[in-house]
Amino acid sequence: MSEAFHRFILSRLDATPAPIVRLRELLSHPEPAWRALIHAGVLVKTDTPELIEAASGRSLRVVPSGDQWIGLDEAERFPSPEPLTSEDVVEYDVAIPALLAHLRRLNAIDGRDAAPTGNLHPLGRKQFAGGPLAQVWLALALGHTDTITAQLAMLAQDQAHTKHLVIFPRWPELPPATMTAQARSGVLLADLDPVNLSIRWPAELQTEAASALPDYAILNVGKKWHIRFAGAETFVDDSYGMATIGLLADTNPADGGWYPLELLNGQRTSDTGVKWALAEGLSTSSHPNRDMPRLTSGVAHDILAKGASLQREADALREEGKEADAAEVEKELEEHRATHSDTVGLHGRSRMDGEAENARLTVHGNLDRALDAIEAENPAISRAIRERIIRSAPLSFNPEPGEVWIVRLPKKIRTSRPKSHS
Repeated sequence: MSEAFHRFILSRLDATPAPIVRLRELLSHPEPAWRALIHAGVLVKTDTPELIEAASGRSLRVVPSGDQWIGLDEAERFPSPEPLTSEDVVEYDVAIPALLAHLRRLNAIDGRDAAPTGNLHPLGRKQFAGGPLAQVWLALALGHTDTITAQLAMLAQDQAHTKHLVIFPRWPELPPATMTAQARSGVLLADLDPVNLSIRWPAELQTEAASALPDYAILNVGKKWHIRFAGAETFVDDSYGMATIGLLADTNPADGGWYPLELLNGQRTSDTGVKWALAEGLSTSSHPNRDMPRLTSGVAHDILAKGASLQREADALREEGKEADAAEVEKELEEHRATHSDTVGLHGRSRMDGEAENARLTVHGNLDRALDAIEAENPAISRAIRERIIRSAPLSFNPEPGEVWIVRLPKKIRTSRPKSHS
């Protein structure tokens, strides 16, 4: 599902060092594919552009008109206004620092940076088993073959590393003799797999790349988890708790943590109340079960569904540039929340049947059992992971400075969070 979209993004990165993607282009691809890059911070919404290329192919100046926009072709002496929609004017930048961070995580690259060289962006360093330490670069829009050759030749003169790996969004069209000469000088080339944006390592290093083991890792290997910590390693059986540890470690602390109700989703759902709350994009922070009003599922569902509907309406209006209308809807939403806060919870979070407390107890119990299983195999690793899990609301995984944790989750684990957990 993501391959065609990734090919589209990689072609843009290959053509321009600072690509811009329009909403109209995104909508031609499956939404989960591009939403994932928005969530990762790789696609960032820009301000309304002054000029756009309309669907008709004409270059139009964007002019606000109330809550809408119109486009004017300034090449015409008396231009006729052309109505525009959000699909025409909403654009996203590809944030290169976020893209580099995303690729580092996907490909287990140490993120210690070198200085950029032209359009070569440093991804970091990669240690291959039994081989040298290599500096890994991402090449963006190097252009003509002569330019590519010149950039590679500059890297070959760098004596700080015995090898350089230059990753291209798409495989460069270079003469075989040039590639052979660069390889002999310690500069190897690779490209990105459009299926999952993993690096297709050069044939010379595939064995080393497959066997290279990071210092800090939580890797799912079917019915087992492979855990590495500062040179020590152990294996434990798969469990809900191990999946939770992996998901926490895979989340950047700067992005916040996960609430227990979120962690249950995709692994085990205890009651219908959790199902519809998550379906509405809601989440519940942990709180005690006592002294809470209890609602029937039908009444609670209607209250939360109306709040979610108002939020979506406000978001849609703001996306279309209708700020005044969006503000009115948000005012109605706040009044709705204030009216029902005692029975449904702050900001519309469900208090039905104490599902938040049930989730907290279940998730913490799963964590304890998984950590006990690790401790039975390697007490030092268990102790280190316990120290890094912050058991607050939300839960999070905070590594020590300098630690780069590599995580491989099973496909069954849900990694996209609900729309809002405020």
